[in-house]
Amino acid sequence: MLKFFESITEPRQPWKTDYNLHEIVVMTICEVMSGCEIWEEITDFSKVKADWFREKLGLALENGVASHDTFQRVFQLIKPDTHTAKDKTVTKEKDHGRGEIREYYLVTDIDWLWQKADWECLAAIGMVKSRTLRNGKICEETRYFITSLTDIETFAKAVRAHWGIENSLHWCLDVIFNEDANRTRKDNSAQNFSVIRRIALNILKKFPVKMSLNRKRRKCHYDPDFMADVLFSVV
Repeated sequence: MLKFFESITEPRQPWKTDYNLHEIVVMTICEVMSGCEIWEEITDFSKVKADWFREKLGLALENGVASHDTFQRVFQLIKPDTHTAKDKTVTKEKDHGRGEIREYYLVTDIDWLWQKADWECLAAIGMVKSRTLRNGKICEETRYFITSLTDIETFAKAVRAHWGIENSLHWCLDVIFNEDANRTRKDNSAQNFSVIRRIALNILKKFPVKMSLNRKRRKCHYDPDFMADVLFSVV
């Protein structure tokens, strides 16, 4: 699981890194999936499950589990734009007998865009290439978008659903993860923790078992084997 977060750059000075950055990120995702909402809960639960992290996920935890202050400080320092989105999403759809293939691309490294400041919350540029078979002829179209989204799958759904997916996502994050009431708002913590919630939500959604999201989350809390099954289903 650690390999998925290798693109996150270590923000700390080398002599101040007693605890591995990517292990902290993985533990945070697991604990958010399990129902933890604040840094103290995340570290308390991580300490209880330290052996499980070593045995099931292969974390070294050479110096054990960091304090909640260290967890919080790390997420304050991580630059949100290091969560690089991948451009590996293709869908095939049919509508009224018309076949269509869409390719979705999302670029989050847009510091070169000098007009960036003109759009509030602009975080990425997206592109959709579609090929449609109409009356025996292939029609191609390319569309470009500016967006605040940084996740390629969410971007693809937003394009298809005319942004309706954002309302659904907000509802899930608010009701299931209590995002609106969360207090992790210092420095980069709010945005980074929001990314963590979205990762946790996507992992829980993708696990193929007939349970509500709330039930999956509670079961992750008390059943470590179930948590492992959920995690390994997306690795």
